[in-house]
Amino acid sequence: MNAKAPTESIGFSIKCLDHLLIHTIDALCDKHQVDQLAVSHSMVIHYLAHRDATPTYQRDLEKAFHLTRSAITNIVQILERENYIKRESVPGDARLKRIILLERGFEFENKMKCCFRELEDILSQTLTAQEREQFLSICHKLEHTLEPYAKDSGRRPAAS
Repeated sequence: MNAKAPTESIGFSIKCLDHLLIHTIDALCDKHQVDQLAVSHSMVIHYLAHRDATPTYQRDLEKAFHLTRSAITNIVQILERENYIKRESVPGDARLKRIILLERGFEFENKMKCCFRELEDILSQTLTAQEREQFLSICHKLEHTLEPYAKDSGRRPAAS
């Protein structure tokens, strides 16, 4: 079997893009004087801010971000400790906790909007509308292809 050079590998390219996106978001946060949070924490706040009145639970975050229960638990605990979110028991099931974005979380999201918008602009300037549509289609296709493997690993949540 002929192995491709790492730079010709799809997985390697995706991982490199991930690192570049994180560094770019950090630079944009510095530029716009937004408090530094881990990108995963920022994305959770962004996700919660766009859920409107839809109740959100930890399992929703696990599915949305394809992260393990322990990884999401860690993120949620940090965001709760820092007063970006709170967890509230659900009537009828004290074990189930609804995740609610607090004022500090909404303020952070409002500051981050300009960073996310600028990042989208930077990325969109590089691609034509057709390339963007094709890229997103390929990403969704790869995501659906990989989900069963991640689910079977026991390290990722079920995609139910």
